[in-house]
Amino acid sequence: MLIIVTLLVEGNNTFGQEEFMTDVLRVELADKIEVTLGENKVLVTDDEKLNGMILKYGIYEIIQVFPYSKIEKLQRVYRIRFTGNIDNLIEDLKKVERVRHIEKCYRVQQNGLYDPSDHMWSLTIQNPNEWLWHLKKIQADKAWDITKGDRRVKVALIDNGFDLNHPDLKNKVTPRYDPYVSKEFFVPCSNGSDGIDHGTAVASFIAAETDGGGQLAAIGFNCMMIWYSTQFINYGNEYIERAHHAAMVMHADVLTTSVGMLCRPEINEYDKLALKEILDKGTIVVVPAGNGPSNQCTSIDGRVQSWKPLSPDYDERVIVVSSTGIDDKHQYVDGGVDKTHSH
Repeated sequence: MLIIVTLLVEGNNTFGQEEFMTDVLRVELADKIEVTLGENKVLVTDDEKLNGMILKYGIYEIIQVFPYSKIEKLQRVYRIRFTGNIDNLIEDLKKVERVRHIEKCYRVQQNGLYDPSDHMWSLTIQNPNEWLWHLKKIQADKAWDITKGDRRVKVALIDNGFDLNHPDLKNKVTPRYDPYVSKEFFVPCSNGSDGIDHGTAVASFIAAETDGGGQLAAIGFNCMMIWYSTQFINYGNEYIERAHHAAMVMHADVLTTSVGMLCRPEINEYDKLALKEILDKGTIVVVPAGNGPSNQCTSIDGRVQSWKPLSPDYDERVIVVSSTGIDDKHQYVDGGVDKTHSH
């Protein structure tokens, strides 16, 4: 039994399955090498063949791995960092007489999953079916070992109520106003009956402050958000106008909205062209499938259609997502009433 448990815990550490870095090598040379910083901060060595590779492969670091060693062999081991293709660099290094040995560097293997310090996440660890169960369901903690997001990544949201003073959100929105109309907005949290807290919930899922000792934890918590408030939208077509502004002016990397889109069968050429420009720029568009049977977009003949204008009917690159539950079932029925929610 002990052997079985050990294999389960260490299954990712099997010999032959190691992952290597693609931007660093260790190289043993025949003798020590002189490295200086030349014009335009480009490295220069006393070996002409190596100098030719510096520009070719974007080599920006050549340093001794064991500079304090008294062992001559270790003194000749260097770490090389670069931006070019690792396999091509290895082949070229093999042609240099001065090079004695080349080895790839192992990627660091984490022994455990990343656990942020936030209160609700600690409660979720104790009971994965409560609190932030959705993060456990999508295995966010495994993703966090790879990336926790980046402040340079901007997610644009078009939604309703948003609590700008929420302690886990107040530092995650830039600018602190609706950039399309240049107006400040603030809608406090409510009891949910009027729906004005919907935007606060969506923002919390995406990029709430995490690992700061607060309450919440979020999927891409190092990312930043751009907020477009529906309180300033007067007609349906303004959603695509906001989306276009987010991509073209604010340079949003990701765009999402889960309120206010239109249920209509016809194709609007202006909206379709605007969406194409958004996607061509590289902005990822993610939208929900709908809000269950009561809020599906259904045609006269009963066929379910996608909401517009951020729609795969306009461009197949639009990502449409649905929901799941703790029990991995999409449908949710409460007291005989279907309350399926598809965000």
